[in-house]
Amino acid sequence: MTILAESWPVPDTELKPALRLAMSIGHAPMGLLLLRDIASGALRMAATEGMTAEQGTLCAPLFESGGPIDRACAEHEHLMIRDLLAEGTALPPRFLDSARQLGFRALAIEPLSLTANDSIGAVAMLYRATHRARPRSVQMCAQCARLLALAVEAGRERARA
Repeated sequence: MTILAESWPVPDTELKPALRLAMSIGHAPMGLLLLRDIASGALRMAATEGMTAEQGTLCAPLFESGGPIDRACAEHEHLMIRDLLAEGTALPPRFLDSARQLGFRALAIEPLSLTANDSIGAVAMLYRATHRARPRSVQMCAQCARLLALAVEAGRERARA
């Protein structure tokens, strides 16, 4: 079970393949699946792929309140940062430090939503070099995120029954 067992009782064996699928569609070497803790409202890491356990511990600044992942969830919009180090990105210093330590330079975020007004989490895809996504890949990642949100919610409903 994930660390969010109370909010989202979905086993890692179900979450990791979904994260891998999103990463395959987005051609990303590293990825995070984040789910919103129902009690606190904060984003919490549910699964990682393409990184060591030690690297996973460096991810906390990536989904802090006010950061790009939180912003993408709040706006219910795909967000692509092609080059984290480019001038004008205005990212928090802790975020940039984490990016350097993890070894990624670009980031794509796809919110997980059940309706137009909610966000239960996000898939974050991390790229080692600058990256530009093709429009078709963005569309497919959005569809994958929608299916993932439905699967996570279905898992929660199964656990309640």
